[in-house]
Order: sequence, then C-alpha cells, then structure tokens
Amino acid sequence: MTVAVQNFGQEIRLHEASSERIPSLIGEPGTIDAMRHERMFGAVQPLLVMFAKDAWLTIGDGGADAWMLRQLGAMRVTASSISDARLRQLQLSGHLTGIELRSLNAEAIDLPDGSVDFIFCKEAFHHFPHAPLAFYEFLRVARRGFLLIEPSELCQRRLLDVARTFAKLVLRRRSPIYELFEPVGNFIYRVSQREVERMLTAIQLPWFAIRNFNNFGTGWLARQPRDRRVAHAMFKLGIHIQDALAGCRLMSPGLCALFVPVAPAPAGLQDTLRASGFRIVHLPRNPYRTEDYRKSFLPR
Repeated sequence: MTVAVQNFGQEIRLHEASSERIPSLIGEPGTIDAMRHERMFGAVQPLLVMFAKDAWLTIGDGGADAWMLRQLGAMRVTASSISDARLRQLQLSGHLTGIELRSLNAEAIDLPDGSVDFIFCKEAFHHFPHAPLAFYEFLRVARRGFLLIEPSELCQRRLLDVARTFAKLVLRRRSPIYELFEPVGNFIYRVSQREVERMLTAIQLPWFAIRNFNNFGTGWLARQPRDRRVAHAMFKLGIHIQDALAGCRLMSPGLCALFVPVAPAPAGLQDTLRASGFRIVHLPRNPYRTEDYRKSFLPR
C-alpha cells in the first residue's frame, strides 16, 4: 500500500472526497452522458457473448464499469480502484450487490499470476503515473486477456487534428503544455498502437485486436435527456461528423478499444471481434526464440 499512496496519493484523496458521487450510467441513465458511456461498452459485448461465465476484474472503476458488465451478462465481476471508498458507498446504496470490491494499485496488483480470466480497464489507463507497469501487470494477472477502452494517441497528426487541438486550447484558455498533464501531476498516457505492437512483440504474443472509434457529448449536451430530440440529434451528428472526417483521413479517431489475448484464443474469437469492428493485428515471430512466452516472461 506504500507504493500506492506514493504514486496515487492525490487520486486516493479525490476518490474519498467524491465517494458520494453516482456515475451517470447508474444515477442518470436517461442522459446523453450515460448514452455516451453505453456506447463504449459495445467493445466488450463480443467478449461477454463468449465468456460471460468467466471472472472479470475492473481496474480504475468508479462503479459504473462493474455495474454495466453485470447488466450485459457477466456473472462473476470484481470491481477495483486505487480507493474503494466510492465502490463501497455504491454497494451500500444497493447498486453493486453481488459484486466483490477491492482496493488495488494497477501498477502493482495484489493478486496472483493468472488469477482472473479478464481485466477490463475503461478510461483509467491514461491516468496512471506509470502506465506501462500497469500494462504488464494486466498481462501477469489476466488468464485469458484484457480490454482497454482509452483515448488514442495521434500517431500522425492530420489537418483537423491541429484544428481540434487549437479549439480546445482556445475554449479552455490555457497553454498547450496542459494538454499533456493532469492537475494531479500525471502525464496523460494515451494508447498508441505502434507502442502496443512493440511491447507485445517483445514478449512474443501472436496478435491483438484494436477498434478505433469516436464519441461525443461534453458540457451542456452531456446533461441533456437522451429522449430530447435536439440533444439526441446533436449527439449522433457529432459522432457522424468525426467518423466522416476520420474516414477521409482528415482527423484521427479519438478513442480506441484494445483487446490483448494472454492465452491461446478459442476458435471463432477473432471472427467475433472482426464482426464487432475490431482489426486483428498479427505480430512477427522471433526466429531466435522457440519457447512459449509464458515460460520466459510470465511465471504461471
């Protein structure tokens, strides 16, 4: 716990100070903000279809992730965050009944190797002080694989990426340096496909799956009822415009879902992922190594 306090001290205090807050998915399901979060969970549905009975562990969870996994059919879910204050408050309110709660540091997960089937981390990875440590911890603890849903790195800036960044700077009235760091002091560690390729090739995993997408809805729009036609239309239009610009290579997608299989995949998993919009990225095999990666990197 000493390491957790050192790296996440301010985050722990923020969690404890906001423990009464109820995520929009649970407390305000009729809002555009809840609709925006629901849309992200489309990435986990193909895995739940095949692995609903497996054990799922959420990381950096404010309560909505585990709650939504249960709504989508997951039978065994453990919710975790650096502080479990908010999770316990939600459980006392009856929202997380039947869900185990844990206080876990993502960079040093206090669980044995391969102790859960799947790890699910949504919009938390980019907040970690040393995100690559968490990435390898996910590989160690997950038996089947893990799924990240996170902001994606702009590997190659396109014309309207610059315009989008400039608009944010003007609206937020701050220097570009503040787009790289959070008030708690962390570097904002967005997911880079190229970096994932290097990290997984180094330990000789054969493939991973990635799905780029866009979302929309902040400020005034997020608070609007989803059944209000104007707000609903604005939400859909904002996504369609971004998708069209990304399709024309004028803008990069803002988010990505990344699935990393830790164990050999069952038949049909890649096809199921492709049908849900994922791209399968195959990684080169090291000709100088013949041993299974688990024996050389991840003790089991």
